[in-house]
Amino acid sequence: MASETILADADNHYALQYNLANALRLNKQLSEAENAYQLLTDYSAKTFGALHLKTFLARLESYDLLRSSAKAPFTTSTFERAEKFYKAILNDLEDVPATPLHDAALIYYSALSPITRYGSTPLTFSRTDTLVEKARGLANESWGPDDVRTIHLNFLQGKLHFARGDYEQASGYLESVAERVNDALLYTHPWALKAHAMLVEAYSRMGEEDKATQHCQIIGRMTPWDDNQEPDPIYRVNPVYPRDAAIARREGYVVIEFDIDEQGFVHSPDVLEYQGSKKFIRSTLDALEQWRYAPKFTDGEPVVAQNMKVQMDFKLSR
Repeated sequence: MASETILADADNHYALQYNLANALRLNKQLSEAENAYQLLTDYSAKTFGALHLKTFLARLESYDLLRSSAKAPFTTSTFERAEKFYKAILNDLEDVPATPLHDAALIYYSALSPITRYGSTPLTFSRTDTLVEKARGLANESWGPDDVRTIHLNFLQGKLHFARGDYEQASGYLESVAERVNDALLYTHPWALKAHAMLVEAYSRMGEEDKATQHCQIIGRMTPWDDNQEPDPIYRVNPVYPRDAAIARREGYVVIEFDIDEQGFVHSPDVLEYQGSKKFIRSTLDALEQWRYAPKFTDGEPVVAQNMKVQMDFKLSR
């Protein structure tokens, strides 16, 4: 009974300190909030243990505060400190015990989620990939394959391989995400759109145009996040700089008007203006033919978007 009272008191103290730190952060008292999170971390490590879920969550709050603060001007040192802080968190994951399973899964998931949010990792691809693989295993065992957290980790692993240019591996993870999110009818979920969009690019780069087209069509059939939305680019390639123009150090641009059909394909390109080599026009048209969009929606239905314009600039590095 006494031990239960001590634990309850410890939990209450943690919760109060956690709420204080969050309140300071919401009130833009960032320095005070950082100190409060550090006190929370120190208390949790001493009371519950350095590898306890509560301790990791406190450390992650500190990291998130540092990382979001680094968006302000003249905060390069803050960003570097945040990345060093986060690297230490990820390094400590390897020492987290596998039991209790739920806590281990939640620690891994919480610690790796910022990679999706901020789009970077301070570790090598190999180490990050290994950690995400371990997290996926824990998540599958603890929550099952259809849990949103497990799906998120599949998305993260696919995104890592995609960023590395390993499109074949990436497509496997992303197909899993797209299938599970679609099966759950969560068509407006951002992971669904992002997974299909990356699959369009992955299959296009692997030369599997039929599969790329299939995912374009799926995007066109998805319930839009806005009943009236403009086309959204999901795959673009830059035009190839014509060799003759590059040798001659010739620069210029091409302005093209085009339509986007209900499945996100470019149609009816029309050259409005160009400057420099005429070969810029052919290069621009070749690139534009490969572009894919999430289509325009009007009253919740995909429609043709007419008279879209783009300018392709051809400039040489100095």
